[in-house]
Parts: sequence; C-alpha cells; structure tokens
Amino acid sequence: MAAKRTTLAAALVLALGPGLSACLGFGDSGEDETPPPETTLLPNETQRRPSQLYGGTANTWQGGAAAAAAAKAPKGPLDKSPVSFPAPRTDLPALPTAGGPPAAGAAPAASGAMPQLPGAIPQAPASMAAAPAAAAAPIPAAAPQRPRPAPLPAGINAAAEGASILDVFRRDKIAPLVSRADDLYAERSAQLAMEYSQDGAVRGWTNPESGTAGTIRPTRTFQQADGGYCREYALSIEVRLKPGAEPKGAAEAGGRYACRLANGRWKFLP
Repeated sequence: MAAKRTTLAAALVLALGPGLSACLGFGDSGEDETPPPETTLLPNETQRRPSQLYGGTANTWQGGAAAAAAAKAPKGPLDKSPVSFPAPRTDLPALPTAGGPPAAGAAPAASGAMPQLPGAIPQAPASMAAAPAAAAAPIPAAAPQRPRPAPLPAGINAAAEGASILDVFRRDKIAPLVSRADDLYAERSAQLAMEYSQDGAVRGWTNPESGTAGTIRPTRTFQQADGGYCREYALSIEVRLKPGAEPKGAAEAGGRYACRLANGRWKFLP
C-alpha cells in the first residue's frame, strides 16, 4: 500500500511539473536555479550563475518568497546621531616667516593669519623707474595772416577781353616762328602759375615737338573792389625749329596782367 502511494505521488509530480516538485521537496539538490529576469550585462561583466548575480551565499539565490520576506522584515530605528569628524592636527610645522624659519618649539601661527613669504619684496631697478613727465609743448603762436592784396592799379581794365598769353610777341620779329602748339603749352603753364605759384616763383614750359620753351613768373597780386584777384607777371620765350637746335630767337616781356574769372580760369589781358 505504501509503495502504491509513492508511485502515485511520483506520477503526480511528473504531471504537474518541476514547480510542484520544488514545493513538495522532491528537488535533488535543494538549490533553486530558476533563472532570474533578463538582465543586460555591462561591457566589463561576465556571465555568472544566478546565485552569484543576485546575492546570498555562493550557492544560494535569495529570490522568490525569501526576498519578499526580507523586504517585509522590520527595520531598525534610524540613526540620527551627529556625525563626528577627527580633530585637526596641530603637530604640523608652521610656514617660514620673513625673519626665517620658526624657532624650535615655537607655537604654530594663529588660525586665519596670513603667512609671510620669505625675504623682502625686491625693488624695481633704477632703469625701470618712471620717467619724468615731459614738459608740455608750448602752443604755437597763430600763423601770421597774409597781408591783404593791394588794389588793382588804375588804368588796368579787368573787364577787357582776354587774349592769348603769347599775343604780346605778335609784333616781335619772332612772331612768325611762334606756333599754335607753343601758345597752348604756354597757356597751360601760365594757368597753373597764376593759380598756385607764389610771387617771384618761376614756372617753365616746353613744346616737345619744336623745342620752343618759355617761363612765366608772377610778380605781384592785387584784389579788385568786388573781391576778385588779378596778378602781374613776366614771361620769356626761346624759339627753336626742332628739339636740341640752337634758338632762332628769344624775347621777354613784363608788366603783364591776368585776372581770375568766376569759373576759376585766368584771363590774360592784352
């Protein structure tokens, strides 16, 4: 009769599965090796037995009912006692002061005192001393104003019709040798001389095709009643037939006048 009961229990265990076997104590080793939930391992971990991953002894996995019972176990009272720290050390040597190392047995420096560095702060060399401030430069005196130009001499008609600058030589024996190109080069140089040259400055001109050359020299500056300017000038000319040849004739003239127009050009009076 007992043999039949044992056989019936074994068949029931086989039919109901290993879970019932564990509950009835029919396990062969007593070690619960039911795999834990799926766990992701870190790169530096290796595959280990469940009992090694989930705590307990080396051959026991604390899971299931045992883990639940451990979670429900009453906890001890919370320790609220103050945390104590070790006392600061007082046997450390003090930092050296400006007067040298501390004497043997000297008391350590008071807490919070700034330690003195050894030695005195070096003084800057004399070459680095601040240079004396430079004396302020005196303010230059105002530039003297130009004297107001003299009025245009009587008898000079500034409203007269202008003429070519070389017209003064039309009655001279060199007149047939003076070309229209010579007149244009002389006119261009005379315009610059009247506008920019100081009294007494000489400005020259040359015709590169014929070699004829001349000079213009302003001598005095006048101002009209309406504020316009006129200048007296002298000129000279040397006529050549080709560059580098000997002059075929020369002439000079002085006491000529030119007046500045509103458009900035100079009109040469006859």
